[in-house]
Amino acid sequence: MKPLFFGFSGVYTAPYDGIYQFSAHLASTGDTIFRIRVNEVDQHFDIYPAEHYKVTTVLFELHAGDRVDVWTDGSNDLMIGDSQDLMSYFSGFLVFAN
Repeated sequence: MKPLFFGFSGVYTAPYDGIYQFSAHLASTGDTIFRIRVNEVDQHFDIYPAEHYKVTTVLFELHAGDRVDVWTDGSNDLMIGDSQDLMSYFSGFLVFAN
């Protein structure tokens, strides 16, 4: 089986048709707009002010091969944390296969 999530690119690829849950937990040092995208098209977006955390969970109906990622706009110093102390993350999983 091929990997479903590619950490280098931050892209999750759906292996099956079905309902998927995605969560994004983001920490930013500046005013930020973040988007959860499916096949590079915005499906969910939110705006939050500097020095805040944002937690969002969404459900999407996807087809096998659809790609999901998180995109941010805003401050030049967006995400807080480093490889030793991650404070921002993105996860997804299949809830129900069609």
